[in-house]
Amino acid sequence: SPAFASPHTHASLVCAMPGADEPPSVARRRLPLAPAPGLAAPTFSGSESDPAADSDSLAVLAPHSPLHWEVRRFVDANDELVRRQAQLRQYALDMLAHDVRSAWPCAQLRVYGSLATGLCSPSSDIDVALVNAPPASAPQLLLALHALLQGRPHVAHAQLLPHAQVPILKLKILVPAADGHLALVDFDVSVCAGVSMDESHQGLASVAPVRAALRELPALRPLTIVLKHYLAVLGLNQTYTGGLCAHAVLLMARAFLHDLARRARIASVEARQSAQEVDPDLGEALLGLFSTYADFDYAHTQICWSDAASDDAVFRPRPPLAAARGYPPPPLMIDAIGNAALNVGAKAFAIGAVTQAFERARAELGSCDPASAPGVLFSLMRLNSGLGSGVLIPPPPPPLLPPPPPLAA
Repeated sequence: SPAFASPHTHASLVCAMPGADEPPSVARRRLPLAPAPGLAAPTFSGSESDPAADSDSLAVLAPHSPLHWEVRRFVDANDELVRRQAQLRQYALDMLAHDVRSAWPCAQLRVYGSLATGLCSPSSDIDVALVNAPPASAPQLLLALHALLQGRPHVAHAQLLPHAQVPILKLKILVPAADGHLALVDFDVSVCAGVSMDESHQGLASVAPVRAALRELPALRPLTIVLKHYLAVLGLNQTYTGGLCAHAVLLMARAFLHDLARRARIASVEARQSAQEVDPDLGEALLGLFSTYADFDYAHTQICWSDAASDDAVFRPRPPLAAARGYPPPPLMIDAIGNAALNVGAKAFAIGAVTQAFERARAELGSCDPASAPGVLFSLMRLNSGLGSGVLIPPPPPPLLPPPPPLAA
């Protein structure tokens, strides 16, 4: 996770750019552009890009489904848009850090969440934790910061949520864009009040395990990005409206891939390869992910976090939970990383709508052959794009058509 050189500096966002933490073999598979539908997989030239030179890249040239290349192209388009926003986000982070230091010279901002793990999309906000602040409760510190930022010309909006499970201050910071207009950068500011930052703040403590999971499961990052965007365009990605937050999406995708690897290890002792040594078909994995959670028994099954090399099941019987304060039991149970007592899915009361969205995605992707109908994934991702993130990902290139026959003389 980002480190600070002094009380007057804060983390650069460069280390959190998409793919920055990937092992060489995974990055090598991700960087080449996907071929147009109907063409062969991309070839590599030069010693640096030759997968045969790497023992852990033997599966790079294996054939993949057309849907695999659509997923790759979608993630590459997402990453390009995120890179274009990096300078604006860094500028906004600099301004917010300056405001914080003007009140508390020893205080620091530490980035966590999707931007720290490389799972961000163009619509992602910046999650930051306030550390080394004066001794006070989190609501008191956020209230003081809220008062400090009132009237600042670059603060377009500030909303304090002191009674949330994790008190946060939501901010919209104005930054100058290259075209002469102003851009808005969203922040969620929380407080780390403990002595050990990584132990007292769930978000900061999750950065290292998430990065490790991305290294161990190469398909985790693309599946998480696609799933996050799909739920965002349907307006099902906000906790306060009953949707699935980005952290829950990551944990569900990781549980699905971990369960596949676990069952493969149990089925064949000789096939005990790490997930880093295979090149999974992202199309098959995406269909499997949608199918698994479209038919998932949320009422009786708990999604757990287990170590990568462990053969412990990640889908376990859910313990009976009594209703609290007149409310029904939580709609689903997803263990937080390293904290089984924290249920990430406790407020996902729109899980029925999420399940219907998974069913629709499975039907759309499973009934169409992307080789004959390219762009099915992109069409699915643009459903109701006025809701949620509203991010417009460029469509895939049209299929190559054979040249017309010569006209008869």
